[in-house]
Amino acid sequence: MRAAFLVATAFLAAIHLLWLVCALTLSNTMSFLGFVPWVAVPVAAYVAAVRSPRRKFAVGIAITLPAAALFVLSNTAYQLAGRPVDFAGIQGALFVFGASLAVCSLLSAAGAGLAYLSPYRPV
Repeated sequence: MRAAFLVATAFLAAIHLLWLVCALTLSNTMSFLGFVPWVAVPVAAYVAAVRSPRRKFAVGIAITLPAAALFVLSNTAYQLAGRPVDFAGIQGALFVFGASLAVCSLLSAAGAGLAYLSPYRPV
């Protein structure tokens, strides 16, 4: 279960890092790719749930916390790079964490639910 959780968290971190690098280097053309980190959340929950030997749904839902933390880190890194963000500072980080926690819980529940219902079982 731990390996499944770590693989999914590493996947999310890689997606956020890739998005951040692209957003900082291609700032004028990257505004439409803001949905990529959000799409990665149910994918990571699905991967974690499928790879977990037991408690699939719980492991998929557990992706919510690192996903929300990564959204805060991405927002803060983007701000520290001198780019404008909507929610700056500590209060902004708390708001981003709360809002992304709510959305990520729904997205990870969808991904974990799909994995729970999926007939696919890794060998």
